[in-house]
Amino acid sequence: MKDKLDQVMTLTQRLEKDYPVETSGFLSFLKRAEAGKALDIRQKELINVALAVAAQCEWCIAFHVEEA
Repeated sequence: MKDKLDQVMTLTQRLEKDYPVETSGFLSFLKRAEAGKALDIRQKELINVALAVAAQCEWCIAFHVEEA
């Protein structure tokens, strides 16, 4: 899983460099989605894990499992 996390970080850095406007918009969306207080951050990350599994995204799974 460490390998997937490293790949996520590398990709994120590259996207920030190559597509700063789009990446900023996406990261802003993520921050807003995590902002509410109805669920704590761990519950939100567990939902993100479920969504990542449903999408079959290995990198998303690794990232959100680590965050949870």
